[in-house]
Amino acid sequence: MKEVDTFIAIKNNRIRAHAFKCVKCGEEEFSGREVNRIQKVTESLGIWGYGLKLKRKLQKIGKTTAVYIPRDIQKYLHLKPREEITIGVEGRKIVIEPVKRK
Repeated sequence: MKEVDTFIAIKNNRIRAHAFKCVKCGEEEFSGREVNRIQKVTESLGIWGYGLKLKRKLQKIGKTTAVYIPRDIQKYLHLKPREEITIGVEGRKIVIEPVKRK
């Protein structure tokens, strides 16, 4: 991991963030402290959770292609490991949604 400064684009805003970038795959991770700082900034701008997009690379697990859901998105949506989701396609977008809890 290499420390880098990066930008997160949310609803026409660019927010500078400090991240750790994997030198092999290029995936970026944020510390818990940095996630909290980003959340406070985006909440103050009224854009927290709106259009939150982070780049990830597809991973190969056996014969399956997988993607890891970033911790900050998992936390924002209150997702738990092994929770049931639906996955589908809308145009050229992959849509992942939690199954409604009873």
